[in-house]
Amino acid sequence: MAKPRADITACDHLLATSGGTPYPFCTESVLDEQAGVTDAIVRCRTCGQAYLIEMLDWSGDLFERRRFRTSHLDDDVVEKFMHNRRRGSCDINRVGAEWFAVQSQAQLTDLELTLDVRRAVVLEVRRLPAETDIPMAHWRERLR
Repeated sequence: MAKPRADITACDHLLATSGGTPYPFCTESVLDEQAGVTDAIVRCRTCGQAYLIEMLDWSGDLFERRRFRTSHLDDDVVEKFMHNRRRGSCDINRVGAEWFAVQSQAQLTDLELTLDVRRAVVLEVRRLPAETDIPMAHWRERLR
């Protein structure tokens, strides 16, 4: 569990979305998926701020309703990750190490997104109360 810092907040463009609104971000890289995105690097369509979104849990008949924690990413972190991914490698551990590097440099925000990954719409945006503990374990570990 972790608590977001008070000075790390998501942009107002993500907060302004509501139920049924198309994604307010574009996806730069899907890091993990299971019948739809579970972890990804996304960027606000309005201001360009990069985020790491990581699934907390899922529900729905097809597990399409997914709740995500969000973390700020600096542009240089995203650029380095994308550069390394384009280069490729025959080292099977490299992708995991690069993903870990992104996660370790991400700055947790207090924004929780609930998305419908089948329809690519926002179902709910919620600013978590101060001092809320946010699960940090990977979804595959938590949902076993």
